[in-house]
Amino acid sequence: MEEESIMVPVLSESLRILTVVVPSDFADRLELHSLKMVEAFENHPAGMLDDNNKLMQAQSYVLQTSVNNYLEMVEHDGEIYLPRQTDADE
Repeated sequence: MEEESIMVPVLSESLRILTVVVPSDFADRLELHSLKMVEAFENHPAGMLDDNNKLMQAQSYVLQTSVNNYLEMVEHDGEIYLPRQTDADE
């Protein structure tokens, strides 16, 4: 499987379920963007998404790509991306 491919979210040894709590606005933005991806794939020559879980596949792709990009960015100097303690926190 290509590193930047859309994984079909069917559980196996190489896949796990990740549950996170996010603000509703974030979830709405993710879903809207994912729906646009699903729509774009309808006319894309690369193939079709599984009809049973198109939205989940698109959301999985967006999250994986975003988090991978973030992790690669902080890999070199993760300290600069950690929350800093302010005077108000002391």
